[in-house]
Amino acid sequence: MAKPKLALNLFRGFILFVAGLLITLIINSYQSKQAIDAKVRQLQHCCFQSLSGGEVCIDDYDPEQATVIVYIHPECEFCRYEAKQIGLHARQLSNTTVLMISPDQSASRLNAFAKENQLWELTNFELLQDHDNTFEACFGTAVIPSVFIYKNGELVKKYLGETKIEAILNTLDIPLL
Repeated sequence: MAKPKLALNLFRGFILFVAGLLITLIINSYQSKQAIDAKVRQLQHCCFQSLSGGEVCIDDYDPEQATVIVYIHPECEFCRYEAKQIGLHARQLSNTTVLMISPDQSASRLNAFAKENQLWELTNFELLQDHDNTFEACFGTAVIPSVFIYKNGELVKKYLGETKIEAILNTLDIPLL
């Protein structure tokens, strides 16, 4: 009779251990997400590689000017649509810094992507490469595409997934023409 009680107690102990472990993991995950969300609220000091090979830090741009950061990949259909819309509205975005960051390592593919979508028409535009997976560390996500809009260095809006140009312009208080 002692063996079944011992087995039952061991089973209960195991269940309590697993439950405690899961609760700890959930709490740690929540705290980590909260820390990243707090960090993203301010424009961070994150550096990426320009297509010419130099390092560009996103906080080097004028903090008084609105900044739109778009995480893209040139082979992503949603990214191509979003980039085309941004390129078509270059005039409206002339007083906005637009930074597109990509994990793609091919500078020629990224240049072709920018040219195809008229992104070089933007006044304050930079296409950057994320060689070291810095984007996820700085922004807490690496969903492609993602859009982060900052005004005066403060996060105004974060979009995960394809974002219509109307939503971006509306967040920037720019009328759609």
